[in-house]
Amino acid sequence: MPARKLEIYDKRGDALKDGWAADEYGNSCTDAGRVLDNINAKRPGGIFPVGGGSVDTGSHKGYGLGIIAELFTGIFAGGHTYPHVENGGMGDTSFGFMALDYGLFGDKKEIRERMSTLLEELRESEPADGQSRIYTHGEKEMESMAEKQKNGIPVNEKTLEQLKRIGEYAGVSFAAYLGER
Repeated sequence: MPARKLEIYDKRGDALKDGWAADEYGNSCTDAGRVLDNINAKRPGGIFPVGGGSVDTGSHKGYGLGIIAELFTGIFAGGHTYPHVENGGMGDTSFGFMALDYGLFGDKKEIRERMSTLLEELRESEPADGQSRIYTHGEKEMESMAEKQKNGIPVNEKTLEQLKRIGEYAGVSFAAYLGER
């Protein structure tokens, strides 16, 4: 879960799912505001890696993926690793990019065809109970983008209030840019 999603949960007053985040004592915490406060204050706790907070749910795999992310964005990129990021992560984070010529593994056309077959098979698989379909990477985002282009972007009321306050502070008229609300 990205840290900014915590803000959305906090603004809505929604509880986090058990196993998504930890309090300052390392226990599962469903209070998004508390988790955010701990992150911002650089206190212990925070977002659990993929797999949640226990080996039974696969936390060791998420921990391993987290180390890989640190390797690419901190070590290889010459940036700060997580324990040494200052300023809430603003201005002293780094990014890692990698390009891979998949043709090194065989014929590119054949690899593309096999990948397309895999994605098609995944989408056509039997969905889990209560689900209408199976998505592959990027499909939800593309559908969401098309829906927002058609109907606009919904904004949380607390976020609108923050934007108004920032505008007032900066001397910018909210109504002039976004209309009356």
